Amino acid sequence: MFAGIRGPGKYDGVVFFDRWDTCILFSSVYVMYISEYAKEALRPYAGQSVEIDAEKVSQSDNPGDGLIRKFRIVGPAVEKDPVVKVTGLALKAEATSPADGRDIVITMTIHNETDHPIDVVGAELGFAVFTPRFRKGKYAELEPSDGDSMALITRANAERTLGQGAVVFGEIRKEYQFYLDETTRLPDICTLRPHHNVSTTFKFVVPPGEYQFVAGYGGGVHAEKSIISNPISFDVSADHGLTIVH
Repeated sequence: MFAGIRGPGKYDGVVFFDRWDTCILFSSVYVMYISEYAKEALRPYAGQSVEIDAEKVSQSDNPGDGLIRKFRIVGPAVEKDPVVKVTGLALKAEATSPADGRDIVITMTIHNETDHPIDVVGAELGFAVFTPRFRKGKYAELEPSDGDSMALITRANAERTLGQGAVVFGEIRKEYQFYLDETTRLPDICTLRPHHNVSTTFKFVVPPGEYQFVAGYGGGVHAEKSIISNPISFDVSADHGLTIVH
Protein backbone atom coordinates (compact mmCIF):
# COMPACT_ATOMS: atom_id res chain seq x y z
CA MET A 1 0.00 0.00 0.00
CA PHE A 2 2.79 2.45 0.83
CA ALA A 3 5.36 2.28 -1.99
CA GLY A 4 5.52 2.32 -5.75
CA ILE A 5 7.09 4.16 -8.64
CA ARG A 6 4.69 6.58 -10.31
CA GLY A 7 5.64 6.70 -13.98
CA PRO A 8 3.96 7.03 -17.38
CA GLY A 9 1.01 4.73 -18.03
CA LYS A 10 -2.70 4.25 -17.38
CA TYR A 11 -4.29 5.79 -14.30
CA ASP A 12 -7.91 5.55 -13.17
CA GLY A 13 -9.66 7.75 -10.64
CA VAL A 14 -12.41 10.24 -9.99
CA VAL A 15 -11.66 13.75 -11.23
CA PHE A 16 -11.83 16.03 -8.19
CA PHE A 17 -11.30 19.80 -8.06
CA ASP A 18 -10.83 20.77 -4.41
CA ARG A 19 -11.77 24.04 -2.69
CA TRP A 20 -8.52 25.63 -3.96
CA ASP A 21 -9.21 24.36 -7.51
CA THR A 22 -6.33 21.91 -7.50
CA CYS A 23 -7.17 18.97 -9.76
CA ILE A 24 -6.73 15.50 -8.27
CA LEU A 25 -7.24 12.06 -9.74
CA PHE A 26 -8.71 10.47 -6.62
CA SER A 27 -8.71 6.72 -6.10
CA SER A 28 -9.89 6.34 -2.50
CA VAL A 29 -6.66 5.44 -0.72
CA TYR A 30 -4.45 7.08 -3.35
CA VAL A 31 -4.19 10.46 -5.07
CA MET A 32 -2.42 11.70 -8.18
CA TYR A 33 -2.19 15.40 -8.91
CA ILE A 34 -2.92 16.88 -12.32
CA SER A 35 -0.66 19.78 -13.29
CA GLU A 36 -2.10 23.28 -13.29
CA TYR A 37 -1.04 23.52 -16.93
CA ALA A 38 -3.04 20.44 -17.96
CA LYS A 39 -6.05 20.33 -15.62
CA GLU A 40 -8.58 22.18 -17.80
CA ALA A 41 -8.88 19.16 -20.11
CA LEU A 42 -10.43 17.30 -17.16
CA ARG A 43 -12.82 20.07 -16.07
CA PRO A 44 -15.77 18.55 -18.01
CA TYR A 45 -15.17 15.24 -16.21
CA ALA A 46 -15.36 16.59 -12.65
CA GLY A 47 -16.95 13.99 -10.38
CA GLN A 48 -16.58 11.19 -12.93
CA SER A 49 -14.37 8.10 -12.73
CA VAL A 50 -12.12 8.13 -15.79
CA GLU A 51 -9.02 6.47 -17.19
CA ILE A 52 -6.19 8.57 -18.56
CA ASP A 53 -2.94 7.66 -20.29
CA ALA A 54 -0.23 9.70 -18.57
CA GLU A 55 2.72 10.62 -20.78
CA LYS A 56 4.69 12.81 -18.37
CA VAL A 57 4.74 12.01 -14.64
CA SER A 58 6.99 13.24 -11.85
CA GLN A 59 7.30 11.90 -8.30
CA SER A 60 9.27 13.88 -5.73
CA ASP A 61 9.30 11.10 -3.11
CA ASN A 62 8.83 7.35 -3.12
CA PRO A 63 6.65 6.34 -1.42
CA GLY A 64 4.64 9.39 -2.36
CA ASP A 65 2.09 10.83 -4.72
CA GLY A 66 2.85 11.85 -8.29
CA LEU A 67 2.15 14.78 -10.59
CA ILE A 68 0.75 14.12 -14.06
CA ARG A 69 1.95 16.84 -16.42
CA LYS A 70 0.74 15.52 -19.77
CA PHE A 71 -1.94 12.95 -20.60
CA ARG A 72 -4.68 11.90 -22.94
CA ILE A 73 -8.17 10.88 -21.85
CA VAL A 74 -8.94 7.22 -22.57
CA GLY A 75 -12.56 7.20 -21.38
CA PRO A 76 -14.72 6.11 -18.44
CA ALA A 77 -13.07 3.83 -15.89
CA VAL A 78 -14.46 0.30 -15.65
CA GLU A 79 -14.74 -2.32 -12.92
CA LYS A 80 -12.06 -5.00 -13.17
CA ASP A 81 -11.84 -6.59 -9.71
CA PRO A 82 -14.48 -9.36 -9.42
CA VAL A 83 -14.77 -8.75 -5.66
CA VAL A 84 -14.88 -4.94 -5.46
CA LYS A 85 -18.07 -3.63 -7.08
CA VAL A 86 -18.85 0.10 -7.06
CA THR A 87 -21.69 0.38 -9.58
CA GLY A 88 -24.92 0.94 -7.69
CA LEU A 89 -23.19 2.25 -4.56
CA ALA A 90 -23.24 5.85 -3.33
CA LEU A 91 -20.91 7.38 -0.75
CA LYS A 92 -21.86 10.23 1.58
CA ALA A 93 -19.81 12.11 4.18
CA GLU A 94 -21.32 13.98 7.14
CA ALA A 95 -19.46 16.16 9.64
CA THR A 96 -20.15 16.97 13.27
CA SER A 97 -18.07 18.47 16.07
CA PRO A 98 -17.75 17.57 19.75
CA ALA A 99 -19.49 19.70 22.35
CA ASP A 100 -16.38 21.83 22.85
CA GLY A 101 -16.38 22.75 19.16
CA ARG A 102 -12.89 21.36 18.57
CA ASP A 103 -11.62 18.78 16.13
CA ILE A 104 -14.00 17.29 13.57
CA VAL A 105 -15.88 14.01 13.42
CA ILE A 106 -16.75 12.64 9.98
CA THR A 107 -19.05 9.72 9.21
CA MET A 108 -18.76 7.97 5.85
CA THR A 109 -21.81 6.06 4.69
CA ILE A 110 -21.97 3.60 1.79
CA HIS A 111 -25.48 3.12 0.45
CA ASN A 112 -26.69 0.34 -1.83
CA GLU A 113 -29.03 2.01 -4.29
CA THR A 114 -29.87 -1.17 -6.18
CA ASP A 115 -32.43 -3.95 -5.82
CA HIS A 116 -29.76 -6.61 -5.30
CA PRO A 117 -27.13 -7.23 -2.58
CA ILE A 118 -23.57 -5.92 -3.04
CA ASP A 119 -20.50 -6.97 -1.07
CA VAL A 120 -18.59 -4.08 0.50
CA VAL A 121 -14.86 -4.45 1.24
CA GLY A 122 -13.81 -2.33 4.23
CA ALA A 123 -10.23 -1.73 3.07
CA GLU A 124 -11.50 -0.16 -0.18
CA LEU A 125 -13.02 2.80 1.68
CA GLY A 126 -10.31 5.46 1.78
CA PHE A 127 -10.07 9.15 2.56
CA ALA A 128 -7.85 12.20 2.30
CA VAL A 129 -7.61 15.65 3.87
CA PHE A 130 -6.24 18.50 1.74
CA THR A 131 -4.77 21.82 2.87
CA PRO A 132 -3.02 24.81 1.23
CA ARG A 133 0.54 24.13 0.12
CA PHE A 134 3.34 25.11 2.49
CA ARG A 135 6.34 25.72 0.30
CA LYS A 136 6.94 28.43 -2.23
CA GLY A 137 9.70 29.42 -4.60
CA LYS A 138 12.73 27.19 -5.03
CA TYR A 139 11.39 24.48 -2.68
CA ALA A 140 8.07 24.07 -4.51
CA GLU A 141 9.43 21.29 -6.72
CA LEU A 142 9.83 19.12 -3.62
CA GLU A 143 6.04 18.82 -3.31
CA PRO A 144 4.04 16.54 -5.61
CA SER A 145 1.38 19.18 -6.28
CA ASP A 146 1.99 22.29 -8.37
CA GLY A 147 -1.43 23.73 -7.47
CA ASP A 148 -2.46 25.74 -4.42
CA SER A 149 -3.11 22.72 -2.22
CA MET A 150 -1.82 19.28 -1.29
CA ALA A 151 -2.82 16.29 0.84
CA LEU A 152 -2.03 16.50 4.54
CA ILE A 153 -3.58 13.06 5.09
CA THR A 154 -3.66 10.39 2.38
CA ARG A 155 -3.03 6.64 1.94
CA ALA A 156 -5.56 6.05 4.72
CA ASN A 157 -8.44 3.61 4.74
CA ALA A 158 -11.28 2.52 7.01
CA GLU A 159 -9.30 -0.47 8.31
CA ARG A 160 -6.87 1.73 10.20
CA THR A 161 -7.66 2.29 13.87
CA LEU A 162 -5.60 5.48 14.03
CA GLY A 163 -3.05 7.46 12.13
CA GLN A 164 -0.68 10.22 13.06
CA GLY A 165 2.16 12.12 11.52
CA ALA A 166 3.75 15.47 10.90
CA VAL A 167 4.60 17.40 7.78
CA VAL A 168 7.62 19.64 8.34
CA PHE A 169 8.74 22.31 5.89
CA GLY A 170 11.37 24.65 7.30
CA GLU A 171 9.82 26.39 10.30
CA ILE A 172 6.32 25.16 9.43
CA ARG A 173 5.15 21.97 11.12
CA LYS A 174 1.69 20.48 10.76
CA GLU A 175 0.86 17.52 12.94
CA TYR A 176 -2.28 15.46 12.49
CA GLN A 177 -4.07 12.53 14.05
CA PHE A 178 -7.16 10.55 13.22
CA TYR A 179 -9.02 7.96 15.26
CA LEU A 180 -11.55 5.31 14.32
CA ASP A 181 -14.70 5.04 16.40
CA GLU A 182 -14.28 1.31 17.09
CA THR A 183 -18.02 0.83 17.49
CA THR A 184 -18.32 1.64 13.77
CA ARG A 185 -15.45 -0.47 12.43
CA LEU A 186 -16.34 -2.00 9.06
CA PRO A 187 -15.92 -5.76 8.65
CA ASP A 188 -13.42 -7.03 6.10
CA ILE A 189 -16.36 -7.84 3.82
CA CYS A 190 -20.04 -7.28 4.45
CA THR A 191 -23.06 -7.93 2.26
CA LEU A 192 -25.09 -4.78 1.88
CA ARG A 193 -28.75 -5.55 1.33
CA PRO A 194 -30.75 -3.65 -1.29
CA HIS A 195 -31.39 -0.01 -0.26
CA HIS A 196 -29.44 -0.41 2.98
CA ASN A 197 -26.24 1.27 4.13
CA VAL A 198 -23.20 0.85 6.33
CA SER A 199 -21.24 3.61 8.08
CA THR A 200 -17.95 4.23 9.82
CA THR A 201 -16.80 7.28 11.80
CA PHE A 202 -13.41 8.93 12.36
CA LYS A 203 -12.28 11.90 14.44
CA PHE A 204 -9.60 14.19 12.98
CA VAL A 205 -7.24 16.43 14.95
CA VAL A 206 -5.39 19.01 12.87
CA PRO A 207 -3.64 22.34 13.59
CA PRO A 208 -5.12 25.75 12.72
CA GLY A 209 -5.70 26.21 9.01
CA GLU A 210 -8.00 25.49 6.09
CA TYR A 211 -8.91 21.92 5.12
CA GLN A 212 -11.09 19.77 2.92
CA PHE A 213 -12.02 16.13 3.46
CA VAL A 214 -13.14 13.67 0.81
CA ALA A 215 -13.69 9.91 0.83
CA GLY A 216 -13.72 7.32 -1.93
CA TYR A 217 -14.49 3.67 -2.45
CA GLY A 218 -12.77 1.24 -4.82
CA GLY A 219 -10.25 2.01 -7.50
CA GLY A 220 -7.34 -0.14 -6.37
CA VAL A 221 -3.98 1.50 -7.08
CA HIS A 222 -5.48 3.84 -9.69
CA ALA A 223 -6.37 0.69 -11.64
CA GLU A 224 -10.16 0.71 -11.97
CA LYS A 225 -13.47 2.45 -11.40
CA SER A 226 -14.14 4.17 -8.08
CA ILE A 227 -16.69 6.48 -6.48
CA ILE A 228 -16.26 9.63 -4.42
CA SER A 229 -18.17 11.27 -1.57
CA ASN A 230 -19.26 14.85 -1.24
CA PRO A 231 -16.35 16.97 0.04
CA ILE A 232 -16.43 18.61 3.47
CA SER A 233 -14.57 21.89 3.90
CA PHE A 234 -13.65 23.13 7.36
CA ASP A 235 -11.44 25.72 9.04
CA VAL A 236 -9.65 25.51 12.37
CA SER A 237 -8.96 28.83 14.12
CA ALA A 238 -5.88 29.77 16.14
CA ASP A 239 -7.68 28.75 19.36
CA HIS A 240 -8.66 25.45 17.66
CA GLY A 241 -12.28 26.42 17.15
CA LEU A 242 -13.96 24.55 14.29
CA THR A 243 -15.99 26.05 11.48
CA ILE A 244 -17.57 23.77 8.86
CA VAL A 245 -17.61 25.71 5.59
CA HIS A 246 -20.67 25.26 3.37
